[in-house]
Amino acid sequence: MEALIENLKLAFDASQPEPERIKQLMADYINAGHQDYKDYMFFNQHKYARNLVEMNKHFELIVLCWEAHQESPIHNHSGQNCWMAVLEGPMKEVYYHAEPDSEDRVQLTEGDSQIYHTGQVAYIADEIALHKVSPGSEGRGATLHLYSKPIPGCLIYDPISGKITKRIMGFFSKKGKKLDSTESSCQIYRELAKDLCAKSCDGSYLKLLDDACGGGQNAAVEKPSVGAN
Repeated sequence: MEALIENLKLAFDASQPEPERIKQLMADYINAGHQDYKDYMFFNQHKYARNLVEMNKHFELIVLCWEAHQESPIHNHSGQNCWMAVLEGPMKEVYYHAEPDSEDRVQLTEGDSQIYHTGQVAYIADEIALHKVSPGSEGRGATLHLYSKPIPGCLIYDPISGKITKRIMGFFSKKGKKLDSTESSCQIYRELAKDLCAKSCDGSYLKLLDDACGGGQNAAVEKPSVGAN
């Protein structure tokens, strides 16, 4: 895992890498048979668990653990890029497309779905679609997600009413140690904002950081184990 993180840092330090480059690095890690991702695997019986491995100015790397029948809400990625590598699968991804209906609602249309197996890597960004993720079989699943830049909050979409709600991200663990509060998760992003935005920070991204852990109207605060992926 440490070698993967260093290779990812090099890729992002050099430029804004093409999605295929990051997909290849993540796939190579899994297909080489590495097992140290298990140091970050914590499951939660109530909600799928987000376990933070690494966060820096370019990206966050998270192991998500899924009990059978757990799934993410339909969500966006707040203008950032998302890669999902299957550590233990299969995993299912379903696309959704949204048409504005009112200020806080959309009309959702279900799009393509795909099953990903161990070692395969998916990529998504807001211009592609919204999505939801779940295990692709009756068993557990585990995925490795990279978000660039880190995403402290996103929008979730009710599949029936189309209502949009802000969601603050939560972590179940950080670098192999369980967290005990949502505040602990928010503090991680506050530290990132202090480090990143003191030097250079895009205005829209700064607003994303401010809005997330500042709460804000209609923000749903997650417990540490959950959050849209």
